[in-house]
Amino acid sequence: MFKLFYKLVILFLAFILVDFLLGFTLDSIIDKSPDGRYFKAQYSLEKSKEDIMIFGASRAECHIAPSIIEKSLKLSCWNAGRGNQTLPFWISMAEGILKRHTPKLAILDIEADYLSSGLSASYEPSAGMLRPFYREHKEIRPMINKVSIFEQYFNYSKLYAYNSSYYYLLRPYLIKGLDGKLEDKGWKPVTGQMQPDNSTPTIIDTKRVLNKETVKLFNEFISSFTKKGCPVFIVVSPRFNEIIKNTSTLDYIRNMKNVYLVNFKDNIVFSKDYRNFRDESHLNKEAAIKFTNVLVEKMIRMNIDSIVEQNK
Repeated sequence: MFKLFYKLVILFLAFILVDFLLGFTLDSIIDKSPDGRYFKAQYSLEKSKEDIMIFGASRAECHIAPSIIEKSLKLSCWNAGRGNQTLPFWISMAEGILKRHTPKLAILDIEADYLSSGLSASYEPSAGMLRPFYREHKEIRPMINKVSIFEQYFNYSKLYAYNSSYYYLLRPYLIKGLDGKLEDKGWKPVTGQMQPDNSTPTIIDTKRVLNKETVKLFNEFISSFTKKGCPVFIVVSPRFNEIIKNTSTLDYIRNMKNVYLVNFKDNIVFSKDYRNFRDESHLNKEAAIKFTNVLVEKMIRMNIDSIVEQNK
């Protein structure tokens, strides 16, 4: 019995040593990464100090070019958007950023009826991506801990934290720029063009019931900025052949304090032409540049300078 206990102790200590050594190596790989999604996440959490921060999923990441915003508004800008991510990820990013720095304004790109959708399966792929930063960032732990009841214990193992990350961790060393060029400041444009499509446009005009969990997390994200005097601009970027009239989500946002819904009705200029899109959900690079210019013009018409000043 004693020998078995002794062997188990040795095995446990060996695991801790291996976990430490491999974890140290994997942490170093992230720290020295030339680009990629983990470089971007680490920069957003630990180093970003830009005046304007962009959040959202792939449409935010692909559609909004920081360099154009910087040139027009004379404010520095970083796109912290990440494809396939939702509110748990955005909240974690916001907490990491606001711990160090308060932007002058935040931009969030969402779907037109986003608040009516559930998040029941979103903690694992969303907050789970940030496991490698769990130990060093207490502010992101609440969201990651919601993945499972054992998450807070498992994440003290670096092998666990990195267990689904190896491909994306090593890819930037082999192929540079797949997650966007460094000079594009978080923007990840996509190229290509849809095939011609003459289908009937989809009209979005709904009054769906809002999802309580989504609304709760959305309010948490928004208030993390507004309570520090940072206004939030909500953007609904174009989808192919989609005409937005109104939704319960948009009605809800219109009644929020220090939150500004950017006029989306001009989206039809983009959405009716298939040549603007790589696929039904994403503008291609050329159209994204045009869209960012239109977005900036709308923000200027909303008197963005005055909004920023009054929220200081």
